[in-house]
Amino acid sequence: MKDLRLIFDEDDYFTDLKNGKLLQVSFLITESLISEHPPADIHTGQDKMAEVINALIASSAWQRSAMFFTYDEGGGFFDHVAPPRLDAYGLGHRVPTLVISPYARRGYLSGQVYEHTSILKFIERRFGLPSLASINHQFDHATPGANNDAANGAPTGPAFPPRDANPRLGDFYEAFDFAQNPSYYPKLPEL
Repeated sequence: MKDLRLIFDEDDYFTDLKNGKLLQVSFLITESLISEHPPADIHTGQDKMAEVINALIASSAWQRSAMFFTYDEGGGFFDHVAPPRLDAYGLGHRVPTLVISPYARRGYLSGQVYEHTSILKFIERRFGLPSLASINHQFDHATPGANNDAANGAPTGPAFPPRDANPRLGDFYEAFDFAQNPSYYPKLPEL
């Protein structure tokens, strides 16, 4: 969090898109007023995401991009499907995630089990990287000790292997069809 290489603002995203300099992997985290968390107005968050998505579609990066739009947690105990047990922590309730890309299967609704580390799995597969979560736990001492063995001096992180190495969790590749025409430009509602 204190690494200056991670400190950017929203304008940097739009500038990088416009100048064709968006990094290969970027994370956008909304600020509280547009995060759609109560008591914020949900329309403010939806308008902002439409702006971000439309800017990507209109950019030169579109034909080689994949955007994962997800939430950090569900809206409560509304889900009729119990989360599967993968490890001691278990998965939480389902949250919506959208895959936005000219290669995303159009109209596709996946039944694959995903969770937030599925995005890491996608990055690992795309760039041929080792488990990113395993690497993180080699130097993570900021996570509270009750939840992270590494913070208590152990050589690895949590009590179970990182989830991005779990074969039961998808990596989103099944949500793509790379034979599709990359010149597909969906028309989204104007703001």
